[in-house]
Amino acid sequence: GDSAEFDNRCFAVPPNQQIVGAAWLGDDPPDNPEQMLYYFQRCLPETLSRLVNISQYTETQPFAVAEGVVPELIVVSRAPFAAEMDVIENCLIKGSILLIVLNSDQMVDSTARWTEIKTEARFNAGTTADYAMLGEIDFSHPIFEPFAGPRFNDFTQIRFWKHLVAAELNETARVIARFDDSSPAMWQQTSSGKKGSVLVLATGWQPSISQLALSSKFLPMINRIVELAARTPQVTESCNLGQPFGIPTGYKPVFGIDDRQFDLDLSVPIHEQIPAPGIYCFADPLDPSSPQIRIAVNLDPAESNTDIMALEQIAAFDVPLGKQIDARTEIETKRNLYDIELESRQKLWKWLIIGAAGFLIVETWLAGRTDRVSSRNEQPTLESAA
Repeated sequence: GDSAEFDNRCFAVPPNQQIVGAAWLGDDPPDNPEQMLYYFQRCLPETLSRLVNISQYTETQPFAVAEGVVPELIVVSRAPFAAEMDVIENCLIKGSILLIVLNSDQMVDSTARWTEIKTEARFNAGTTADYAMLGEIDFSHPIFEPFAGPRFNDFTQIRFWKHLVAAELNETARVIARFDDSSPAMWQQTSSGKKGSVLVLATGWQPSISQLALSSKFLPMINRIVELAARTPQVTESCNLGQPFGIPTGYKPVFGIDDRQFDLDLSVPIHEQIPAPGIYCFADPLDPSSPQIRIAVNLDPAESNTDIMALEQIAAFDVPLGKQIDARTEIETKRNLYDIELESRQKLWKWLIIGAAGFLIVETWLAGRTDRVSSRNEQPTLESAA
């Protein structure tokens, strides 16, 4: 509605979809509601902002990855083969997160190189009459951090009928949660020389073992683990001009305003090199298959506010201000100045009148003196004539 045209355009792009690779090592049928994969898949539907590609590896199809392709998340729900262990170890070195779901004694033995359990530990009988609950949770850990509030930190409604009992861990393990019998329920292992980490869950989430998959806590927990595993950060699709934003490592600009290319100086922050509002596209030149990232850069909405700022708002920015008088005082001041000027003019007329009167007096005096001189000069002439 104003006369300015610089803020009449607004740029927008669809959300940048984050692609996460997940490998599932297990023989679970994906459509069986009595197995874990059924619930895992339903926690990770495709959205505009994220796509989780889940690849299942069974006993007949062992886990293997192509060169240069490393899944962000590896979920182990069965005893891995010896060849698969080497592949998993290589993925951990490159940054994958390994989630081990212990649900059998066989798995405890086959995954001992990652779980770091010091003593022999076995599962309980798993009867419905004897169940366990989570008794101690570390809400400072990123997985449980969303549940830290008093409205969400109640896990006592989740029952576990089968879980690992009396497992003693190495000192390097960080216990995230414990059962009410003090047995570790979930812990994390990190090793030097490996970019990735290991998460261990000492129970399963299929309905025959626990109520975890049927609780409201399960979906945010799985999504939180996927968020931690994702190596490609979520990039905002919109920002203001001059506002900092990040792009994945290795990404370079493809085009900017009016599809024109521009170069980036890696020593200068990206947001300081954006010249004007528009849609900017970034991609990885070394990986043509990587998704492009589009970012809409707009003017700050405050730039459209062209109204006069209040003096109090200006003073808040430590801008020195002069004294301001109100309208009544200003009118009174002008009136006084007019009166002073009028009085000055009146005094000038007084001096002019006095000057004129003085001039008339001098003129009258001169005229009288001239008449007297003339009379004196005429008197001798009359006497001589007589």
